[in-house]
Amino acid sequence: MLLALALAPALTQASPDAPNDPQFGDQWGLRQVGAQCAWAVTTGSADVTVAVVDSGVDLNHPDLVDRLRTDGRDFVDGDNDPSDENGHGTNVAGIVAATLDNNEGIVGLAPGVRILP
Repeated sequence: MLLALALAPALTQASPDAPNDPQFGDQWGLRQVGAQCAWAVTTGSADVTVAVVDSGVDLNHPDLVDRLRTDGRDFVDGDNDPSDENGHGTNVAGIVAATLDNNEGIVGLAPGVRILP
């Protein structure tokens, strides 16, 4: 389809609309599930909270800081500080909801939702 658009005489430029997140090209899973087609419909809603029951989340991570609720729990240490000392929970939270088009890292499958670590 992009080729057909590029060959249209009235069109001056055609390019794919891809996120500006630098590692998006490495996120093969998003292509496999058709994430860009889904994002054309919705990127999720801040009214939706996804609980990531894991090692916590890096509360200052630039791809997640605007998506996080801070009333979570650390299931590794068993306390109410959801800070991630391991990294795994941060990775999982990023796969779910890393911010779209912020020129940082990756993009999540549902970048509009909130995360409860």
